[in-house]
Amino acid sequence: MSVLRRPRRLDAVVAAASATLLALLGIGGGLYRLQVPLDDGDMLPAYAATRLWSTGAPFGDASLGAPFGIEQRYYPTADVVQNAVAGLLAWVAGNPFLGLNLAFVLSFPATALAGIWVLGIAGLRGPWAVVLTLALTFVPFHWYRTDHVYLATSYSAVVGVGLALLVGSGQLEQRLRGPARRRAWLVVVGAGLLVAASGIYYACFTVLLVAAAAAWRWVRGARVRDAALAAVPAVAVVVGTVVLLAPSILYVRSHPPLAPLAARETLESVLYAGSLVLALIPAPVPSVLGRFYPGELSAGLLSDVGDLDLAEGQRLSNFGSVATVLACVVVLVGVVRSSRRSARAVTVEDGGRVGRGAEDGDDGEDREDGEDALAAGAVTLPLVGFLALVCLLFFVPWGLNLLFAYLVMPEIRAWNRLLPEMYTLLFVAAAVVGLRWRPRVRPRAGRVLVGLGLVVVVVDSVLPARAHFADAEVSGSRMSGAGYQYAAALNAAVPGRCAVLELPYVRYPETPPKQALENYEPLWPALTNPGKTWSAAAMKDTAASAWQARLGDSLTAEDLEPLAAGGFCAVHVDRRGYTPADADAVTAQLTDLLGAPVATGLDGDWSAYRLPTDGVTVLPPAELVQAPGELGTFWAPPQLRPVSGAPEGPVTSTFHQDWVLSPDALLDVDALDGGAPFRTVRGEVAAGGCTGEVTVALRDPDSGEVTTSTTVPAGVSEAAPFRLYLPGPVRRAELSVSAPGCPTTADPPATVLLRDPEAVG
Repeated sequence: MSVLRRPRRLDAVVAAASATLLALLGIGGGLYRLQVPLDDGDMLPAYAATRLWSTGAPFGDASLGAPFGIEQRYYPTADVVQNAVAGLLAWVAGNPFLGLNLAFVLSFPATALAGIWVLGIAGLRGPWAVVLTLALTFVPFHWYRTDHVYLATSYSAVVGVGLALLVGSGQLEQRLRGPARRRAWLVVVGAGLLVAASGIYYACFTVLLVAAAAAWRWVRGARVRDAALAAVPAVAVVVGTVVLLAPSILYVRSHPPLAPLAARETLESVLYAGSLVLALIPAPVPSVLGRFYPGELSAGLLSDVGDLDLAEGQRLSNFGSVATVLACVVVLVGVVRSSRRSARAVTVEDGGRVGRGAEDGDDGEDREDGEDALAAGAVTLPLVGFLALVCLLFFVPWGLNLLFAYLVMPEIRAWNRLLPEMYTLLFVAAAVVGLRWRPRVRPRAGRVLVGLGLVVVVVDSVLPARAHFADAEVSGSRMSGAGYQYAAALNAAVPGRCAVLELPYVRYPETPPKQALENYEPLWPALTNPGKTWSAAAMKDTAASAWQARLGDSLTAEDLEPLAAGGFCAVHVDRRGYTPADADAVTAQLTDLLGAPVATGLDGDWSAYRLPTDGVTVLPPAELVQAPGELGTFWAPPQLRPVSGAPEGPVTSTFHQDWVLSPDALLDVDALDGGAPFRTVRGEVAAGGCTGEVTVALRDPDSGEVTTSTTVPAGVSEAAPFRLYLPGPVRRAELSVSAPGCPTTADPPATVLLRDPEAVG
């Protein structure tokens, strides 16, 4: 059957085509704008993942985190569909920025198709289905959430709502038992797997909504076996998620990190919840409506609460639009009408049958009563309202999200990300109201209203985005352009594919800024220069990044040969990661060691220094960590862990790592699994708050016997160097620091400074 004879297919084609054109209109700038980054922040790791997928390395390779490589399985995600599409497009285009940006553009027609499907479940067809779908597709969350670009794609959230509506309305049971049940099973299970493969957040939200819909169906009288069928979408989502996360779970169990990689706090579910007011009123963006635009209200409101620590609650993507306001009005009118009708039905009887007031049919034709609609598998306003209430109870601060974080897991922390589900339910509710009362409108007037609806979407939701992406192009062009210029200069001065050490060391991922250097900004040189491999993005607290954590933010002469043996040919310095004084000191130090920079960029913030590599044999990563002597412990540095009298870790600065200990402290010294053993522990020590002598000793961890020690005489006020030798290579020892002459009851108590301790081969 042709497309023209299938109205629902025609709706889908029109909605998808319109969404594509409007997405390109809103982004603006033509193909050029899609070739530059559309955002920085969390979008930079997404661009990096796109490049990895485009090269066939979804779990990572040595292009980042050199020499051992980035290992994505330590931070598992289920964004397989988005990564695969972006990676394929990047492979074709040869540009990770273009690949991911095109995948983002494709999410608009994908969301439109999902919207047509969901509104079809509610029974809406034709032009109004297209208008409501476009209004949903172009909400601010979809436009402005590009730093969390895979959340911004939104299509899987809409699909999840569709699954919940199928369950709550009873249509799922009808379809899975109907004549086309084989196709229905494929659609339902496929939709569940699609949600599972499109992100952990929307997978969790879908399971939540499907469970709520199943409870609704059961309370309304569904049988137990029907409830079992209602579990099919949730089971598909859960199974798909588990299968996708299994490689990461197994890898982390067999390669445990040195410390927990991420710790979410229960309170974060409150800090990262949403504001219902902001979610409904239009976003404060420039509009052709000028001062008559309702967004002026939100701009004023935002200025009044701007000083509050609401975390993500004030973000532009968390606002609504004119369309959400109009949908709220329609739903409110529907609720009022339904309430008035119910009140009249109690008092009006006609021949023993409960009837409607005489005026009910004056302006429209009513639909089926609630029970009849339920039996017929219709999506009712109470069902949609119940699902919306469930979302709302998890969306707001101090809601059920807090209990979820405390009782289940805190990793699902940003409950404002329920916005796509809430908007979908809002537009479905508006559709249900329209279908139930069907106001009588002349065809010509109906076409005018549809046209006005499209105008509202374009003027309010599409055109204002152009300014946002124009600003993004300026910023992205500056950074990517600087990166390409820097890459050309560096590759000309240091030809060949080799590794570049990035200073300062920035732990990856999700760490606070280092001075003016944001967490993911070290990815800029790597993304714009694939001709080199880069040390940035080795997963924090793993063996792959342990050497960088020990090396810190500066170099010494004894670091040069091990770096060359690891395949490093240059050092990149980003001044933004230092204070001005420290940046001057580091660049002066590197100039003394390596000579003048061979490349500069980003208005002088970037500089590159060539490492001496003549006569040095480059070893594979597996041989680096097993190399004898100090080479092996450079690449696999033994770890110092506090046992007693010591904080959890050192205080780091540009040139030092300082442990502030009690006068009687003990630390474990352990070789890394698979790494070389050690036979020397060295560093500096000084007493603080007293003038007594300080003894540093190595002890056998099993017997407690001191194997070697040294004592710093009393009266030494500055840090004195020490070097403790062991009889032979060991994999574990205990380092004790004692200052018996230092009082522990003083206020403040006396302390001992242990500076730059390290175990070497």
